[in-house]
Amino acid sequence: MNSIRFSRWFKGPPILMSPQRVQPQRIFKRFSSTDGASDGESRIRTLLNEKLCPSSLRVIDVSGGCGSMYQIVIKSKLFQGKNTLAQHRLVNSILKEEIKGMHGLNLLTEVDKESSKDSAMSEEH
Repeated sequence: MNSIRFSRWFKGPPILMSPQRVQPQRIFKRFSSTDGASDGESRIRTLLNEKLCPSSLRVIDVSGGCGSMYQIVIKSKLFQGKNTLAQHRLVNSILKEEIKGMHGLNLLTEVDKESSKDSAMSEEH
């Protein structure tokens, strides 16, 4: 009896599955790209690009497309000299109007050290 399991991952009648074929379920199946971006993702991306000139920016609607929760990963040289709280406050102030309609925001900020080093080197010479 151990060689057959009932799968209850999906609604409906149980499906017989062999243990070798059981795959873990993926929670987030959609990855953002500029081509398939939702309106909210595009609006957030545009605002952050205009204000922070990031070297790296990823905006993902993790709510399944309804626009209530986003994950933002941003890397900018404008974060230089600011602690994490100040970096997050800067992003939150830029997205103030968009945040009003959100349920949640997962934010990861990072200082762009390569751009900072390049600008420091150019200032020395």
